[in-house]
Amino acid sequence: MCIRDRYMGRIRGIYIAGEASFLDILLNATGVTDFLDKAMILRSITMHDKNLIDKLESEKESLNNQQTELNSKKEDLQKSKDELNNKKQELNKLSEESGIKLNELQSNQNNINNQLKSAENSIEKISSQIENYYKNKSKSGGGSGGGGNNPTPTPTPPTPTPSGSGYAWPVPYTRNLTQTYGPQRGGYFHKGIDISAGGVYGKPIVAAHDGTVNPDWYSNGTWGGGYGTYCMIDNDDRPGYSTLSAHMSSIVAVSYTHLTLPTKRIV
Repeated sequence: MCIRDRYMGRIRGIYIAGEASFLDILLNATGVTDFLDKAMILRSITMHDKNLIDKLESEKESLNNQQTELNSKKEDLQKSKDELNNKKQELNKLSEESGIKLNELQSNQNNINNQLKSAENSIEKISSQIENYYKNKSKSGGGSGGGGNNPTPTPTPPTPTPSGSGYAWPVPYTRNLTQTYGPQRGGYFHKGIDISAGGVYGKPIVAAHDGTVNPDWYSNGTWGGGYGTYCMIDNDDRPGYSTLSAHMSSIVAVSYTHLTLPTKRIV
């Protein structure tokens, strides 16, 4: 039985039996012995009640301390809960922002892929046109005609020297190849050679063979189907053969210009 139940039982007993005071015991005693016996009994009851009340007060104080500790823990838990809710909101916000960024990156990637595909289609188209042009010229057995006034020739040091095949190196300042002719990584076929090196940007480029600038294959400062600024030169002594110079920074040769060694500057 707990202290509280014992205390309540004691209160009920006092209520039923009535409370006897020290004066009542003194007046109702039949003698000194009876008085001493009743006083001792009353003292025992009083001590019992006092111990019971002390224990009840101690238990009450312990419960109050426990309640205070629980309230403190409850406040700490509430603070932790609030912090977790704030972090959850931050994570949700970051998740939404990340989703938006991912969508933007995906959209940009799709746009770039579409542009690359369009450029590849353009390059494939113009490459096909060049091949058809070669085939038609080879069948006809002649190059593009036409004369025209030559622009003021500008010597380009060092002077290009034709090889045994009659072709000259188009970039006298370097022989460095950044990409070769043939199959490349990615599965595409590179139909040409790329010549570049440090310090040669803007330097003169010469035609690889004597010939005439073809007006049908000429672009100055435009997209040029992926070739940028380019021109094609029909060979004089080899009908059906032409040389194409592309991706140039600028161009000085114009359509129908006839270029001959050693002053056949294109750029």
